[in-house]
Amino acid sequence: MRLFISSFNQLPFAIRMAVYFLLVGLCYSLLLCLVPERNQGANQWQTNVVKAQRYMFSKKQFDHIVVGSSEMFRVPVEKDSNWANLAMAGGASQTGLELVVEKFRPRENSIPLPRTVWVEMNETLMRGVDSSLIDKTSWWNHIPLMREYDRPDYVFNGLLLWIKEKVKPYKVKEDNPTLPNQIALERLQKSYDEPLDEVQYRTLLLEMKEKIDLLQQSGVTVVLFTPPNAPEIKNSKCMSVVRDVCYEVFPPDQYLWQEFDWMQYRTNDGVHLQDESAGKLAEEIIRMTELGTLCH
Repeated sequence: MRLFISSFNQLPFAIRMAVYFLLVGLCYSLLLCLVPERNQGANQWQTNVVKAQRYMFSKKQFDHIVVGSSEMFRVPVEKDSNWANLAMAGGASQTGLELVVEKFRPRENSIPLPRTVWVEMNETLMRGVDSSLIDKTSWWNHIPLMREYDRPDYVFNGLLLWIKEKVKPYKVKEDNPTLPNQIALERLQKSYDEPLDEVQYRTLLLEMKEKIDLLQQSGVTVVLFTPPNAPEIKNSKCMSVVRDVCYEVFPPDQYLWQEFDWMQYRTNDGVHLQDESAGKLAEEIIRMTELGTLCH
């Protein structure tokens, strides 16, 4: 052993450094294999990047995919292994839709197209495509240790969260009928009484239409829907513009729209679903898709 150490120390400095880096890299790669796979990052941006990279770099086939914003972010459709949730917190459907199209654009790809893609349609579409997030799925990000979920901060944050859940498992909370409170609801109603820019909204929808038509022509069932919000804002000026322009660009007699009874769901703030309602919506989406009970 001493002879080995003595011989090693006599090697040139550059070679010794290369060996050290190689050993550290091998040990870290082993740690990555042992860390439980999860999508939750240290912050919202990192979580979105990890979700996008895991989807784009995976060879797994997902039969059904949901794309959307933070309104669908915590709707747990992925509890069914055939489903992927590409809803991005703080983002919009265009980003997830872009990922789906980009992944299957090369037809030499051996992974089959998804059977169904659910697309969230609401005012969040004004945010457009998150180009910075899309850039994070380029080929060089797929190189080992270049992926977001290989970063030390993500790995160790994941370990801490895993330990925390082992000590105190997360429990789905029952819906709180007192939420949203009146002050929050009045503030929300006031903000939704401001109409959208119809010209810009129509332009963004027409850009989406190209990708949606491409998927449909490839045999994918595309379902357009608006997640349940507080019923008080359903007929607001903003939502009225959303419906009118959406139906103009995607006529219900030509595209598949799925409606939900907003009275059956509860939100925390008038927009984002409470835990129990999020689970209920996930079950409903999965059930309708699997049983083929989608309605036009």
